[in-house]
Amino acid sequence: MKRTSSIVILALALLSLGVLLIVDRLAIANRSEREIPDLPIPTLRPGVVTLDEPQPITIEVRIDNLALVNPSIEYLDERNRWKHFGHLRDDGNGGDDVAHDRVFTSVQRVERESGESLFLRAHAMTRPQRDHIVHVSPPAELRSWPRMSINGVSFNHPPDLVSHSVEGTLVLRRSVDIDPEQGEGPYIRFSIDPNPGGLDVQDYYDGNTGPDLQDSPMSPISVGEIPSLKFVVSTGLERTIVVIVPVDDSFLRITDYGVTFDASEAFSLILNSIRF
Repeated sequence: MKRTSSIVILALALLSLGVLLIVDRLAIANRSEREIPDLPIPTLRPGVVTLDEPQPITIEVRIDNLALVNPSIEYLDERNRWKHFGHLRDDGNGGDDVAHDRVFTSVQRVERESGESLFLRAHAMTRPQRDHIVHVSPPAELRSWPRMSINGVSFNHPPDLVSHSVEGTLVLRRSVDIDPEQGEGPYIRFSIDPNPGGLDVQDYYDGNTGPDLQDSPMSPISVGEIPSLKFVVSTGLERTIVVIVPVDDSFLRITDYGVTFDASEAFSLILNSIRF
């Protein structure tokens, strides 16, 4: 009788232990991850992709915290849930420039069928991973824009811009900004300035051969991997951004009238997407 009672007690004890283990596992499985938003926002190259055209993008994130493991990139799906997009690496391979410099890289191929943006963020785990603590970054926005060409120059532009030719140049303007009673509104102009004499930028744009940019603040910039110059032209209270790109025996002049697009970063994204 005593032996039977002992067996029953042992069985009940084992059963209780099993129940506790199951409850504990369920609690761990159901425990939500605690996010710590302390990673830097990812850098995207390029910042825009072409609609209906697959192309690779390079995603970089600097992660200095040595306690973080399994870094990756996530994307926001149509249900506003973060899903795995690709692993980040720091081994000098697969698009990563320098091994072990704490700049982690992921190269992914992207194709967008609409003008909607793709939001990406960095994700990493804290050791030990059982703590369910994850480190994330603010989302980076990858825009998908249509692409067009002019005189051998191709570029992406925001889908809300309309284009038309004016005196042999290309003008991009938001359709909502076109108001004959209020003037032309802000726009971007692409112009080709012939330079058969081989003048440099300062001599060409002196007010005689081309527009006068002599007294305007200037800074170097790269457009389509070509060393170029960016000018800020002030007229009273108005400012205009002018970018000059030397191309063969001419200059490509890209102008942001009203600095509206420069302020919204659209101008820089257009410049970064230019290819010759």
